[in-house]
Amino acid sequence: MARRVDDPGSAAPMNFYQHQDRARRKTVMLLGYFLAAVAAITASVDTVVYFIMQAGSPSGLPLMTWMLSHNGLAVSAAVAASIGAGTAYTSLRLSGGGQAVARLVGARRIAPATPDARER
Repeated sequence: MARRVDDPGSAAPMNFYQHQDRARRKTVMLLGYFLAAVAAITASVDTVVYFIMQAGSPSGLPLMTWMLSHNGLAVSAAVAASIGAGTAYTSLRLSGGGQAVARLVGARRIAPATPDARER
């Protein structure tokens, strides 16, 4: 059975440029998913706020008109700013590389020659 080039056990050498191109495509795809999620969260929060405001004092504005009004855009900006601040904070915490990630998940250093089989 032939092994794939991206299989870690493969004897075939990995082409660095192919790997880099694949990683770049996946990054663009993940960024697109992230932006779609931000848009969906923003629209969801806007919809909930709209219905809460309509329950308190009905304005008679349709949902889409309200979303494009000053109030709707302010809610959207607040949601996007919150998500952006959280993303920036997390990116800053992870910018230290693998060691920073290990600290975040509570990892601990293990000696390479440990006698404990569970730690190997």
